[in-house]
Amino acid sequence: MVNQRAGRRVDERRQEAAGFFYFRRLRQRRAPLVAATGCRTSSRHQPQRKPPSPPEANRGDAHQGLAMLESLVETAFSADSRLGSFLRSVASKETASWDVASGKLGVFPCAPPAFTSPASISRAARRLPRRARLRTVEQQLTGLIIAVLSFQVLGRPKTAPTSCRMGGKRSSLQKKAVASVGARVRAFVREIAAVQLDSGSGRKAESILTFLDSLA
Repeated sequence: MVNQRAGRRVDERRQEAAGFFYFRRLRQRRAPLVAATGCRTSSRHQPQRKPPSPPEANRGDAHQGLAMLESLVETAFSADSRLGSFLRSVASKETASWDVASGKLGVFPCAPPAFTSPASISRAARRLPRRARLRTVEQQLTGLIIAVLSFQVLGRPKTAPTSCRMGGKRSSLQKKAVASVGARVRAFVREIAAVQLDSGSGRKAESILTFLDSLA
């Protein structure tokens, strides 16, 4: 009887030892799987991830210098004035009703290089890559400046003559003048496009005034 009880105790201990050994082996086998799947809980507080920043052309774009330049060009070409009418005729493909000798007064009147008309640009174009938008506004501002100077030389007419239509022929002297203006415009656009408009934007106007002074 005593031997039977002793034998049972030995069997129970063996079963407990076997169960404990099996449990340890099971935990060892599951450990790599838990680590790989990331299911292990951590007592540390996990900081919340910030959502990805939106594309530059979506949120806050209206407060950037590049958008300001685009709006400036669009406003100039759509203005209900003699200058606005002249600028639109410069970019028009319609045949001019009059003409004047190109370079009559040295460089001006002069045909600006070809550029994309602001009227043909949709709002969806604001979602183009930044580099493409910079290039477009550089060309538009260069054409705008050349057209405005011709506008003044011609006595502020409402329509541009054939010699002032964009993409027209230019003499070597006019090509040098246009290239000089274009180089200054590129530097100006690169600087202003990086400006973030805020309460201190008035202090950033020095570069604009310097650029305008260089064209005088």
